[in-house]
Amino acid sequence: MTIPIGIGLLLDIQSHFVDTDVTIRTSVNSMDTLNEILDKDHTLGFKSKQDFINFENQGTMLFRLKDNKIEIRFVGDYDLKDINIFINAINNDFKKISNIDNVNLTIVNEKSKQSFKIPSNLKDEKIINSILKDNYLGFSSKKALNEFQNKGEIILKKNDDETLDFLFIGNYNKKEAENYVKNISDEYALLIQEQTYLKVLERIENENLNLESEIIDNEDSIILTLNIN
Repeated sequence: MTIPIGIGLLLDIQSHFVDTDVTIRTSVNSMDTLNEILDKDHTLGFKSKQDFINFENQGTMLFRLKDNKIEIRFVGDYDLKDINIFINAINNDFKKISNIDNVNLTIVNEKSKQSFKIPSNLKDEKIINSILKDNYLGFSSKKALNEFQNKGEIILKKNDDETLDFLFIGNYNKKEAENYVKNISDEYALLIQEQTYLKVLERIENENLNLESEIIDNEDSIILTLNIN
């Protein structure tokens, strides 16, 4: 009796513009002070720590110091009401730390940089980082790849199911970004396929099974056929 075993990985690439991209300028004047607030207040205006974690997971917060004020950029699927809760909590904590009665919070519009995300079913950041280190990802040279990456920021955002979204913030061409993620996904699939293939061969050997044939099909999946007497 022969038993075919298929080893493959299907990946789907599709980009989505993010629902929220807003920047808030606070009166907090240093990252040290902001970190102190974030470390001490574990709910930051939300009913529970889990509610705050759920808020964090809606996207990515980017912090920067500009004109001696901390700005927080919210990119993702944030609800503006939740952003207001979070900012007001930081406001109140800063007032306690600094003994300042009036704290200004200003919405900063930054429409010059578009933001969009590309979901994936990739999970292992170490594999992705190794691919980024050793592959041109469809570009003609490492320099061309670096020029693309330096058009803004590319952030990996982990979802509840452990899959990773690629968040692009900056002057990225949508089609180039989709090809970038597709090339990463293709290389990722090959690495996972290779790891799985080696594990299957090891198991076949350990269990003294007879490998009858090995075929690579049109979708680059490896078909192993075992002969079981």
